[in-house]
Formats: sequence, structure tokens, C-alpha cells
Amino acid sequence: MDSDAYQSDIEKELLENETYEQISETKVKKIERDIKKTVNDMHKRGVITKDMKKYLLPKEPRRGRVQANPKMHKPGNPQRLIINGRHTATENMAEVVENELSTHVKSLSSYIKDTTDFLNKIENIPQPVSDQTIMFCLDVRALYPSVPREEAKIAVEEALEQRERKRIPTKDVLQMMDTVLNSNTFTFNDKAYVQKIGTAIGSKLGMTYACTYMGKWETELFQRCENRPSSYYRYIDDIWGIWNYGEEKLLEFVRTANEIHPNIKLELRYSTESIEFLDVQISIENGHFKTDLFTKETDRHLYLHKSSNHPWKTKEAIPYGLGLRLKRICSTEESYQTRRNELKTHLTKRGYKNKELEKQLAKADTLDRKELLKYNTKHQMTEFLLC
Repeated sequence: MDSDAYQSDIEKELLENETYEQISETKVKKIERDIKKTVNDMHKRGVITKDMKKYLLPKEPRRGRVQANPKMHKPGNPQRLIINGRHTATENMAEVVENELSTHVKSLSSYIKDTTDFLNKIENIPQPVSDQTIMFCLDVRALYPSVPREEAKIAVEEALEQRERKRIPTKDVLQMMDTVLNSNTFTFNDKAYVQKIGTAIGSKLGMTYACTYMGKWETELFQRCENRPSSYYRYIDDIWGIWNYGEEKLLEFVRTANEIHPNIKLELRYSTESIEFLDVQISIENGHFKTDLFTKETDRHLYLHKSSNHPWKTKEAIPYGLGLRLKRICSTEESYQTRRNELKTHLTKRGYKNKELEKQLAKADTLDRKELLKYNTKHQMTEFLLC
């Protein structure tokens, strides 16, 4: 895309989209003072430690920056604005709120962590399935900037009250959350803006905040519907499920979903034969699920070139890592071998030699797929800051 057109498109979106508001430098300074006031007040009341106060007030924070990510696989190539929250005044505050919500999000029955988690879900669905089984996918349009803040705050409060250990009182976590949401300032072309609706895509708070709201949204959806999916899984704003009540009832289910809140609208895809979700192609053959690799037509497979100055260990690990990915996703040996050959072709174009490719891929060949679908979760958090 032409640089001038790219800049023009971003500025047009910022000025015409009600999600964002141009503000003065005076307003930006006030927001920055309010952040400090919130943190200092919590410290004075003994809610947070001195170390936590220091953590929440970085010495040299910078303004957020905006960039656009073109959706090349969609008609018209619409652009999604991403507000980079790295090193901003609320980055660490967003991280703390995220941590307080993370356990709740992981406990949601619809929660999917990644592709491996999704493949495990499919493996555990009772089979064979009926010939009338419909696989469906729902995509929430622009979820992050569409989350209704009032309703989301209620969902977050309920989630926080369910915590076994309330290291920070619920009302103070909510105050930090509001501070993060209301302080999402950024600059573009020397102009200052603030996001007024939803949450920023580039914020550490974004995923857990949006998913906490969607968990409550899903509860209301299922309460409204007489017929429900027999399986229903969500990766942030992408949903995959199984429907056993026919096409007409499925369309009715989606209409009900789109009536819950005017901000939350879903796009539907469905099939009785094959459908893609994340990077997996799921098909039903003879009553059983089969999975294969799915790549978008726009994927150019531009893996790290062999001539790159990266450490040789990094480049050596690429064929093996991609081989493991194929081994996990492909449920049949036939599909694995097909994708393996395609991978070799892509990597050869990136400068890798056949001998080294075979050496690394051969290690993946011998591994047990069921074992590869198992993994250990790791919990990361700076506990000492909260004590």
C-alpha cells in the first residue's frame, strides 16, 4: 500500500470513527496526572506496596502509537487500527488487571488457549457424529473496540468477586481498569487522540477484558435459546461449534445472538462437510472429524531466510518447529506427508538445503501426535509486588 494512502486512511478512520476523539495536549497532561493520582491514592491507603507503586508508575512512559493492519483476506482489504500500548503510562497497570482476570477467563467453558488446545477439544468430542451435524463458525466484528464498557464492568466485577484470593480489593481493581480504559491516549501525525469506546487491541488488558465480557454475553445467549450447540469453543472473537438442529434453527440462534447487544455483531459460516478455524481445516468423513492445515490464500510463507544474520540454532529450529506444527494439526499420515512436502518447497525457496530440511523434519516424523497434543501451562506473575 502507498505510504500516503496508508497515512490518509488512518487519519480518516480516527476522525470519522466515534471510537476515537482528538484531544488537546492539556487534556493529555490531565489524564497523565490522573494516572499518578490513582496509584498514589492506592499506596496511601495500603492497597498496594511501595514496590507495586513503583511498578505502576514507569519513569519515562511514552504516548501510545497507532498503526493499521490491513485485512488482506477480506473484501476491500479493510484496516484494523492497533494502538501500541508498549511502554505507556498504563502498560503495567493493564498487566495487573489482566492477571486478576486471567483465572476467570481460563475457567470459561468456551475458552480456547491456542490451536493445540482446540485440537484437544476436537479429539474429545464423541464420535461418530450424525450426517446432519453442522459445523459453524462465528466471528465477532471488531470485538475489542466494540465491547460495551458499562456491561463489561458488571461482568468484570462479578468475575473479580469470584477470586479465591483477593490480593487487591475488587473496587480498586475496577478503578485501575477504568484508569486504563479512560487513559488510552496516543499520537498520530503530531495530533493527540483518546479511545472512548471498548478497549485497545494493543493493550495487555484487551484480551481478558473482552473475554470476560463475552463469557457473560454467552451465558445470556444460552439462557435465551431453547436449542444450543452440542460443542461451542471460542478463541477471543472467533467461535467454532457443532449444531444438531438443522440450518433454520442455526440461523435463528445467530439472530438471537445478534440481538443481545447492538455493539456485538457476528458473521456466520457453516458446513456439514468442511470448515476452517484458526489454522485448522476441520472436515467430517464417515462420521469422524479429520483435521488438516489451513492457510489463507494471502499467506506468502515468508519464513526467516537462511541468509539472515540470526544465530544458526534459530534457523536450524525453524524446519523442526514447523514440522511439529504439522504433526499436531494433521490427523492423518496422508495429510501430514502432503503438508510436509509443501513445507519443504516453501523452505527451499527461502534458502534451506534439502539435506538439512530432511534432518530436522525426520525428527518430527517419529513423534507421537497424541503426546504432542499434551502441554504444560505456565503461570507467570510478579507475586512479590502484591505482597
